Amino acid sequence: MDDSWKTLPLNKRRELLDKFKLLEKHSSLKDTQGLEKLTSKWKEACKAAFADLYTLAKDKNPDQKLSMPDLARHLGIDKDILDIEDSDEE
Repeated sequence: MDDSWKTLPLNKRRELLDKFKLLEKHSSLKDTQGLEKLTSKWKEACKAAFADLYTLAKDKNPDQKLSMPDLARHLGIDKDILDIEDSDEE
């Protein structure tokens, strides 16, 4: 950007500054929304992978009573991240 803004009257400089601030706010909001969408996709993928692991564990050990919260605790995974309730007995 050239230095032509330096010759603008003060009110025009403030207008320009306000426009830049608005653009900055909009671009960071867009980045936040994109990050939220990406986080949601990763969370769903993790939940699906955990469900697959749970199914494999139950199939491999049908005599052992295993719940999703138990498996999550055993693996050190916070059950709240996976939206697992303690009462889920599958």
